[in-house]
Amino acid sequence: MMNQIKKSNLFLTIIFFLLAGFLNLKIKLPPLKVEMQDKAINIQESFIEIFSFGQERMIADFLWIITLLDGDLDHYKKSDTNSWMYLRFNLIAALDPQFKRNYVDGGRYLSIIKDDIIGSIDLLKKGFHLFPEDYDINSQLGFIYAFETDRYKDSAFHYKVIRHHAKSSRFIESLITKLRHQEKPDPKVLLNIIEHQIVSLKDEIILKKLKFDLKLVQQEVDLECLNNSLNSCNTLDPWGNTYPVKDNTFTYFDKDKVYKLHKSND
Repeated sequence: MMNQIKKSNLFLTIIFFLLAGFLNLKIKLPPLKVEMQDKAINIQESFIEIFSFGQERMIADFLWIITLLDGDLDHYKKSDTNSWMYLRFNLIAALDPQFKRNYVDGGRYLSIIKDDIIGSIDLLKKGFHLFPEDYDINSQLGFIYAFETDRYKDSAFHYKVIRHHAKSSRFIESLITKLRHQEKPDPKVLLNIIEHQIVSLKDEIILKKLKFDLKLVQQEVDLECLNNSLNSCNTLDPWGNTYPVKDNTFTYFDKDKVYKLHKSND
């Protein structure tokens, strides 16, 4: 009797196994996509510092590598310091404060790709306290304060730090003067700032994003020129389209390609 029950259970198990395999082949389940913001693992600084056993630099290097491999292009939409990449860069900074590239590349990626302005500024400020005269850190802070938050005096301060640096371009002196007296966005100044950032960049993803921003700001310069009836204005936008005229005013050809000149302060 027991043997018969065992045989019946074995037979049912085989049937269910074959049925599960058949259903797995025939039924297509919708793909499950989980954003890095939801699946990234970030360990508390205090925890990892206690259990690092003196290997902080090695752990920081490991975290740096996997962060670059896992890096995504999704914008962070909240105004806090809780984006997964910011938390990761922040942890690396705690483990190896002298790792300057973490501040430079991390801050640039957060601001330009992730659109995490608050996280970028916070990370770069930490780098600035350790490397107050560093060209890249000051250049980025100057760029973010002017381009993203309309904090022109703060921007002028950081450009002033690097005004005599070998990497600085000739226009930086006039830029500092303009930023000191600027109260509202000036597309020509922003155009110069983006061009200045592009010169020293090699990362193709960041370059692509900045070049797109450059085209958006170029539109603002063109439209300001055309609507003020100035000379030598571009009549074509950066994508080769003729600027249309509506109600006797030159406007954008594509409404989805408009740079928001007024951004909120962090």
